[in-house]
Amino acid sequence: MHEATVTVLGVFATTLSALSLLPQVIRTWRTRSAGDISASWLIVALL
Repeated sequence: MHEATVTVLGVFATTLSALSLLPQVIRTWRTRSAGDISASWLIVALL
């Protein structure tokens, strides 16, 4: 693959990964409690 294609795919993947965290961040913000966060999901998302 060309370097530009790899860069675009990397940016796209990073954006989707960051957006996947958004629902839990919003829920934590609204409830003011981090007890609802799934630890296993968080580990998988961060890997």
